[in-house]
Amino acid sequence: MEKMPKYTLLLHDSIIHHGRILYRIRALRDLPKTGIRADTLGGYVAGYSNLDLWEGDAFIADDAKAFDESRVEGNALVKDHAQIFGDAIARDEAVMSGFAIAKHRAILCGSARLIDAAAAEGTVFIGGHAVVHTTVNQGTIMD
Repeated sequence: MEKMPKYTLLLHDSIIHHGRILYRIRALRDLPKTGIRADTLGGYVAGYSNLDLWEGDAFIADDAKAFDESRVEGNALVKDHAQIFGDAIARDEAVMSGFAIAKHRAILCGSARLIDAAAAEGTVFIGGHAVVHTTVNQGTIMD
């Protein structure tokens, strides 16, 4: 049996965000590890390279946004109004919520949470069970 992609881009539902065209996504199948049901409208991506199309249950929900070279993979969830961009990565079981921002070379992994109005920017690694709700800057390592 051929595996079904987990989401599709809605080319008719797009926004301009910081001069970039971002497309809303829709879940095509249930993603139980992130609690997303088939047909759920998601957030916005610049393209298929921002969110793994086949593997894991990663998703970008609500009005969250992923663009530039950022990646959301594994079972990570970016939701609410969170934004991930630059070369940032959210993977494993990581969650970004609220108005959180991950940018530049930030990596969010493990069961880490970036919440509220937290911003992870520069060369930052946030892993393990860390919960960050304030800004962390380049060179910070949290685990």
